[in-house]
Amino acid sequence: MCGIFIVINKNSKSINVEKSIDSLNIMKGRGPDWSFYKLFEKNIFFGQVVLSMTGKLEKKIDNFYSMSKRYFIVFNGEIYNYKNICKNYFEKEYNENITDTKVLLNLFEIKRIEQINTLLDGMYAYVVFDKKNKNLIISSDPQGEKRLYIYEDKEMIIISSEVNSILHYSNDKEINLDMLKNYFYTRHFINFNNTVFKKIRILESGLLQTLCLKKKIFKNINSININSYINENLYNRNNKRSENDIEKELDFLFKKNLTEMLPDGRKFASITSGGIDSSLISKYLVSLKKPNYLIFLNHIGKDSLSTQISNFEEYLGKILIKRINKKLYAKFLVESIQICNSPIFSHDFVGKLILSKTMRELNCKAVFGGDGADELFGGYKTYLKKNLNPKKNISDYSRILKVSFLNKNKSYFIFKKKLDNHWKECLKSYSFISDKFEKNKLAMMLMDSSLQLPCVALRGSDLMTTSNSVETRSLFLRKDIIQFALNLPLKFKIRENSKLFSTKFLLKKLFKKKFSKKLIYPKQGFSGFPNEMGDVLGDHKKFKIKDFFEIKNFDKIIKLSDNSTLWKIYNTEFFLRKFLN
Repeated sequence: MCGIFIVINKNSKSINVEKSIDSLNIMKGRGPDWSFYKLFEKNIFFGQVVLSMTGKLEKKIDNFYSMSKRYFIVFNGEIYNYKNICKNYFEKEYNENITDTKVLLNLFEIKRIEQINTLLDGMYAYVVFDKKNKNLIISSDPQGEKRLYIYEDKEMIIISSEVNSILHYSNDKEINLDMLKNYFYTRHFINFNNTVFKKIRILESGLLQTLCLKKKIFKNINSININSYINENLYNRNNKRSENDIEKELDFLFKKNLTEMLPDGRKFASITSGGIDSSLISKYLVSLKKPNYLIFLNHIGKDSLSTQISNFEEYLGKILIKRINKKLYAKFLVESIQICNSPIFSHDFVGKLILSKTMRELNCKAVFGGDGADELFGGYKTYLKKNLNPKKNISDYSRILKVSFLNKNKSYFIFKKKLDNHWKECLKSYSFISDKFEKNKLAMMLMDSSLQLPCVALRGSDLMTTSNSVETRSLFLRKDIIQFALNLPLKFKIRENSKLFSTKFLLKKLFKKKFSKKLIYPKQGFSGFPNEMGDVLGDHKKFKIKDFFEIKNFDKIIKLSDNSTLWKIYNTEFFLRKFLN
C-alpha cells in the first residue's frame, strides 16, 4: 500500500519542491518503507511513499520506469494476479522478486491503455506519465477500494491518495456546504465523486482518464464498473444448479483467491468478529497459512458477541481481544475525522483506526476483513423488507431519507437525481429477470455494492488502516467472487421463511460446514459509542452546526431526533470544530 502525490503547475512555473515533499510526507503512514519523487519539465512533480508488500524492496527510482523508459508510474494498491500476467506476457522477465508495480507498468508497452484494466484483478489506483504523448493516464479499480482525489484551480492540478496532502499544498479549505447537508439524506455519507471541499473531487471507481499536459484538459477514455460483471447466461445456469454445486464452487473460489492474497514474508492478521464473514475468512486462512494474529474488537458493553468469541478458538486458535471504551472511542473519533478531512462516513471508522494502530504495534503489514460480503451475498435485513413497488429502491443503505430541518435546494435535487439514475442502472442490469420482485432485491444489493460500499466501508478501510502502515485485504472484493455473487439467483442469498438462514443463505451454509450451526449468532451491527459523543461535545446551544446550516428550533431538533440523526449532528459538529477554527 502506498501514497501518491502529484502537482502540475498550469503556467509552467517551477514547482515548489520543498512544499511538494512536505505534502507527500504527510502520507508517510501509507508508505513508511521508502519515498521518492521525480520532476518532469520543471512544472510537474511526481511523488510516492511506499509500503512494500510484494517482492524484494529495492530503493531504485528506475524501477518505476517501463522497459523503454517511455512510461513512469506512481501506484497504490495490490494486483493479486500479477504473477500470472507476468508469465503470460513477460515470460523472460519473470522471477520470484518481480513486483506488481513493474508488471502493471510494462503492460503499457504492449497493450492499448483501454485494455490494461481488463487484465487486472486487485485493488489499485495509478497515474502513469506518458513521456511520448505528454499526457497522464489515471485510473482506479472498479470496486472502489483505492481512490484518487483531484484538486484543480486556475494555477494548478493536484492528484493525491488523500485530501490531507492536497489541503497542505493548496491551502484551499473552502467547504462545500451542500455536500455536508447531503450527508443527512442518506444513512451513511454517500457522496459519489464529490468531497466536502469545493475544489476537490474523487476519481470515480473504474474510470480511466487522460490528462493532456499541453491543454490541461481531462478526458474520459472508458470505465469498468461491477454492473458489467452481470451475465444473463451465467445467472440462468446458476438458477438450474443445486445448492451443493454452488457451495462447492464458492469454496473453491475462496481457497484459490486467498492463496493469491497471502502476503509474501510479511506478518498479517485476520479480523475475527464472531460474524459469518470474518470467521469464514479466518478459517480459510488458518488452513492455508495461519495468520500471525486473529483479532476481535470488543466495544465494552456494546458487542453482544464478546461472550461467545471464545467458542471460535476451538476452530481457529487463540484470538486477541482489543477492548475499547467510550473514552478511547472519543479520542480516536477526533483522529478519524482529521484523517478523513470530513465527518467520518460511518461510526465504525473509529474501530478500524484502533485496529490499525494495534496491528502496527504488532508489526503486521496486512489485515484481512470481510468488506463486501453483506452487500454482495444479501446480509442485511433491509433485503427482507416487503416492497409493494418493484421499481423502488427501499434499501436502508442507499435510498434517500426525509430530513425535516433542512431546506431542499438545487443541490439536493441533483443528489436525488444521481441516486435515482444509479438505481435505474441497477434495475437495468437485471432486466433479463422476469420476476419483478427478485429483480428488485438483486438490484438493491447491486446498488449497495456499487455505491454504498465504495463510498463508505471501503473508504474507511483504506484511510483508517493505511494511516498506520497497514493494508486491508478483503476476499469478497476479488473480481471472480464479485462476479460469482452478482450472478447468483436470489434463492442463494435470502430465504425469507427461514429464521436462521433468512439472510446470507449461501455463506451461512458454508459456515455451518466449517464451524457449527450453534455458532451462527444473530447479526450484530457496527459497534461503537456514536450517540454517547453528545456528552463529549458539551452544551448543544454552542454547536457550530446550528449557525453553519442555519437550523431553526435547534433545541427541539436535538430533543426529537432519532439516534441516527443525532449521530450525524455530532459527527458533523466534530468536523466543523476542526475546520472552522
